[in-house]
Amino acid sequence: MKKIRILLICLFLCAGCEQTTNKIQPEIDNTVENSSTSFANMKLHRSDLHLTDHQKAIVNYFDTAYIPLFDCDDLKQHPTIYQGAQLTFQGTVASILKSNASEYEALLQVHSEKTRVYIRGKQEELPIQEGDWLTIYGRYEGVQDVFVDGAKHSLPMVSVNKCITEYGELKIQELTQAIFNRDVFIDEEKRGQDHALDAFHSPFERYYKIHLDVENEAFQQLELQVPHPNLRVLNHPQKQLYMSADFKHYIVVDYNSDTNATSMTYLDTDFQPVWHRMIGTGKLTCMDYTADYCAFVVDQNLYWIDMKTGRERIKPMNVGSKTELNIQEDGVVLIGTGKENQIMKVDWNGEVLWKRSVDLDVHDSKGLQETNHHFVVELIEDKDTTLSSKLVAFDHEGNILEELLNRKSQENAELNEKAPCLYYDAKDDVTYMMDGTVRQGNQCMIDE
Repeated sequence: MKKIRILLICLFLCAGCEQTTNKIQPEIDNTVENSSTSFANMKLHRSDLHLTDHQKAIVNYFDTAYIPLFDCDDLKQHPTIYQGAQLTFQGTVASILKSNASEYEALLQVHSEKTRVYIRGKQEELPIQEGDWLTIYGRYEGVQDVFVDGAKHSLPMVSVNKCITEYGELKIQELTQAIFNRDVFIDEEKRGQDHALDAFHSPFERYYKIHLDVENEAFQQLELQVPHPNLRVLNHPQKQLYMSADFKHYIVVDYNSDTNATSMTYLDTDFQPVWHRMIGTGKLTCMDYTADYCAFVVDQNLYWIDMKTGRERIKPMNVGSKTELNIQEDGVVLIGTGKENQIMKVDWNGEVLWKRSVDLDVHDSKGLQETNHHFVVELIEDKDTTLSSKLVAFDHEGNILEELLNRKSQENAELNEKAPCLYYDAKDDVTYMMDGTVRQGNQCMIDE
């Protein structure tokens, strides 16, 4: 319990606000090997992209395409869904098999005392220890033989991309160096002093003020959120920044809640506008892009624009309410809400190639990704006191390959959300943000 408490204090309480400076040497070559690869399809395990260390840090930070692990037995029983997929789960470090300055291997106790997952990854800034409670984001590599105390065990193995303890001061410096490729000043924010718990700030996240020495005053102060990715203009939380797929520009999406309008700006590395355009009414709900073009949905309309000019390549087309999309060579795969046609594909002429329905009243989705020449995604249904979600694997022609249903009560879901906290202050009811969703609940407190 002591170990968990120490880790949580490091994670969720803003310790000091000392300003740090990054002095760096810019990378000479930051061009992705395959310019047709969309940002959503850039993954750490893809050696064919020849990503630099800076690019890997950026991809790792912004990548949110992870599906949940419902049960460890599912890894062996549902390889179509899980094999090669990026997934996320929590557990306690049961034993350390290897630990040095560069890497570690460990057994993680997941879901029950008898269930173990073999994990390995690059060494953390604060090396993991037995008893640590971790949230893992990684890629399932299959079942592997592991020797523990001389005995051989066949265990599911996950290559760790990141875990919830990863973003210490050194990692923040490395990340900001990668994103901005220039000297920056960093201040860690103090909750209650620099920000309050609200729809844009969660008790489970850490926030950093980023001070940039650039001429464009609109982008001299930014706010970086970890571990869940969000980079935005300070005090303008709905003006968000994304790294471009060529790693040489920034995409700025600005939603004005007063006018219910969305605009987009394309900046060079000096934060000077290459182009700016109004999109229309409504919020941007999903987006993916290559170095040459960008696809996104605003007010149920699919836009496809040229990244060099900001001009539309096709007339915006109505595709319904959409939560995720993924660019492919022959079009875009879209995930939507409702009771039918939640999965669809549209080609670059605006023609619908196919639509598929899943037996679920979908209100959200997470983790859309391409793996082993097909796709997997989590579809989420919210009905009264029951949260239902279903993992769906489907191929490029829209054929449903497999479905895996998970049901949990709203009460258990709320308990899981509160798990990182040791207790809650029942007198302090607040609205806060978690995983990009506005939630109402009691303020998370840490027992010191």
